[in-house]
Amino acid sequence: MSERFIADNGATMRPIMSIVERFKLSGIALLLDQEKAYDRVHPQCLQACLERFGFLSYLITCILSLFLGTSHCIRVNGFPTASIQQARGLRQGDPLSPLLFKLAIEPFFAVYLAIAFNFWL
Repeated sequence: MSERFIADNGATMRPIMSIVERFKLSGIALLLDQEKAYDRVHPQCLQACLERFGFLSYLITCILSLFLGTSHCIRVNGFPTASIQQARGLRQGDPLSPLLFKLAIEPFFAVYLAIAFNFWL
């Protein structure tokens, strides 16, 4: 990937590790690369999460149709391209996107906490 260097992650973790060593702390660290995170939300995953959190089925249908039932055109030299169907992902700049992303990633954090602290939610 352009503009990125393999040592960036190490440089990010070094100050955290020095604090852990200085105060003799124990724990677990997780560094997540959130680049293009909204683009990686899969529709079936989002639907399953919404169902699991108890959203009503008609609201889930509305949310999925707003985000995944759309098509887009791009202007090139002032002329629109052919329509492109959105297959996955949340739209950047949409006020619901951060909330839906949080719901979609919540199961990952539940598993992470369960493993890190040796308990199941």
